[in-house]
Amino acid sequence: MWTTRTIIHPIKYRTWNVTYDNFSTKQMCKSYSSNTIIDSQLNHFNQLHKQWWDEKGGLMALHAMNDLRIPFVRDGLVNSGVIQKDLSSTQGSLSNIKILDVGCGGGILTEALMRSGCLVTGIDPAQELIDVAKYHNKANNINYYPLTIEKFSEENVEKFDAVITSQVIEHICELEVFLESCVKCLKQGGSMFVTTINQTVLAWLYFIVLGEKIVKKVPPGTHEYNNLVALQRLQRIIENNNCTVQTVRGMMFNFLNDRWFFTKSTAVHYGVHAIKN
Repeated sequence: MWTTRTIIHPIKYRTWNVTYDNFSTKQMCKSYSSNTIIDSQLNHFNQLHKQWWDEKGGLMALHAMNDLRIPFVRDGLVNSGVIQKDLSSTQGSLSNIKILDVGCGGGILTEALMRSGCLVTGIDPAQELIDVAKYHNKANNINYYPLTIEKFSEENVEKFDAVITSQVIEHICELEVFLESCVKCLKQGGSMFVTTINQTVLAWLYFIVLGEKIVKKVPPGTHEYNNLVALQRLQRIIENNNCTVQTVRGMMFNFLNDRWFFTKSTAVHYGVHAIKN
C-alpha cells in the first residue's frame, strides 16, 4: 500500500510530501516483547565490535565521555541523598549501589561504574557486544545479559538504585515503551540518568555532518536526524512515568582535543537526571 507523508528537512525547516511504500518505524524493529530495536542500528553496532575497546578509534568519544558520565551520575546520587557529599570524591564512592546500564554495548561505561565501586549489571540486545564486554571484564565481576530492557524488566521490577541509558535512545524506536521499562526497574526514590544528542539543526550539523562526514571521528551511519530525541520530548515522557526531572546539563564534545565538557547550552547534547516518585 502506498501512503503520503510529510518530511521535515533539518536545515531549511521546509516540508514536502513524499509518496512511498507503506512503512513505519515499527517495521524496522525486531520482534521482542515490544518493538524498540531498529535492525539497521543493531547491525551497525555489532559490526563495530572489534574496535569497541580501541580508545583512539571510532568510538573514542564514548571512551572520553566517561570523564563526564561518572561525575554526572555521582553528583546526581549525592543530590538525591543516596551517597554522602563528603564521600563522593573518594575511591569507591558508589560502593554497593546497584546500577543498571541499559544499552551497555561492549561495556565502556559499565566498567567505569564498576571501578567506582557499584554493583553493576549491563544489558544490550547486541550479542556480539555482550561477548566483547564479558571478554574485556577479566575480573568477571559484572553481570551482562543479551536482553532488551523490555524483557529484562519483566523479572527485575524495582531492583536497582539507579538506571543509566547513555547514548542509546537515539538508536531505538518506541521510546515510550523503552523508558517505561527502564523506570520499571528502578526502586522508589531511585535515579534515572539519560544522555543523548538533541534533535536540533545545530546537533545535526555538529555530530552528523561534522563528526561523521567531515572530521570522521564518529563512525558513518551512527546517527540519523529523525531518531534524535528533543529534550522537551524526553522530559515529558519521563515525567509521564512517575518521575521528576532534577537536573538537565548541556554536554559537548570537542573534536579538536577529543574531550567532553559541560556547557550551559543543551542545543547539541544533554544529560538528564530524574528521580522516581
